[in-house]
Amino acid sequence: MIVVNDLQKNYQKKEAVKGISFSVGKGETYAILGHNGAGKSTVLNILSTRLSGYRGKVYMAGYELGKQDLEIKGCLGVVFQEGVLDDGLTAEENLYVRGKLYGMKKDVLLKRINLVAKLTGIADFCDKPYGKLSGGQKRRCDIARALLPMPKILLLDEPTTGLDPKMRRDIWNTIHLIKQHTEATLILTTHYMEEAGSADRIAIMQEGSIVAEGTPMDLKQWFSRDELWLFSYQKEELKKILQYKKIPFREKNQGLVVPINNTKSALPILDSCIGLVAEFEVLRGTMDDVYLSITEGGRKNV
Repeated sequence: MIVVNDLQKNYQKKEAVKGISFSVGKGETYAILGHNGAGKSTVLNILSTRLSGYRGKVYMAGYELGKQDLEIKGCLGVVFQEGVLDDGLTAEENLYVRGKLYGMKKDVLLKRINLVAKLTGIADFCDKPYGKLSGGQKRRCDIARALLPMPKILLLDEPTTGLDPKMRRDIWNTIHLIKQHTEATLILTTHYMEEAGSADRIAIMQEGSIVAEGTPMDLKQWFSRDELWLFSYQKEELKKILQYKKIPFREKNQGLVVPINNTKSALPILDSCIGLVAEFEVLRGTMDDVYLSITEGGRKNV
């Protein structure tokens, strides 16, 4: 659905995007992860046809960006970082006004508004002024507006920035519902590491380049490790056993931490320590571990 080849963008002498390439399949959710200034919003602004002056080739839904932008716009829904709806209109009035711009007949438009309201969970406050809604409610209205034309491609630029954990969860529930009920291909940017783990594939950007790409599971396998935490009332004896078995460990707080490849590999370690372990816990590697490993010099898998 989306093919990006050697995309580059400069702002005067600064290289904002440094020759990146990636592709996104139909119906896939692709997350571009990185801190502020990594170049992810620049990429999304280019894909949304808002930003020109780039180099490289981009194809979206079979159309070439820069040459067939009108056709591309007909396939796109975009959720910007800033809300674009009218504070003085209700959520439903905003959707109606935007829907009329697509040339929909009134009966078709009202059915479409009802559909996107259900998908995004805004039906309960459709009659309230947009300006009086909470941040999370506004974001869901913004997503509903982008869904009105039932786009083939939905672009979301940091859809949960500035929201509290509950609101962020609600937005992700909305995204999952969209995935279940439409065939839209989603590209979103975020700087929340664990949030990106809900995507089908992730590209991690740093200083304008993609420094790693893969499924969440792949990235965790490549760049993070699970840990077995051991707690014992006979800590010194436990340390001696681990040393004798040549099992690496480190001390942390009141326990011993053993790096492991997966949960199953913890079993033989526990067997060798029978009688010495009072409690244990396996902690899975996280997207935070992945990001820190990559940005602090981990190997690249692009």
